[in-house]
Amino acid sequence: MEDLIRCENCQVTYGKDRIALEKGGCNPGPIDKNASVEDGKLVINVSDIESVAYLF
Repeated sequence: MEDLIRCENCQVTYGKDRIALEKGGCNPGPIDKNASVEDGKLVINVSDIESVAYLF
């Protein structure tokens, strides 16, 4: 069985391996599943940030 986590704010349940990847609930702008980590820092494309800028 898949490990699940539930958001206490919006009550959406996700599999742990889907956190920050699926759009919905409290996550209106998911992180690119192909994003990389370099020197311990998450690297996100500027175009990905621009596409969800209206949420901030």
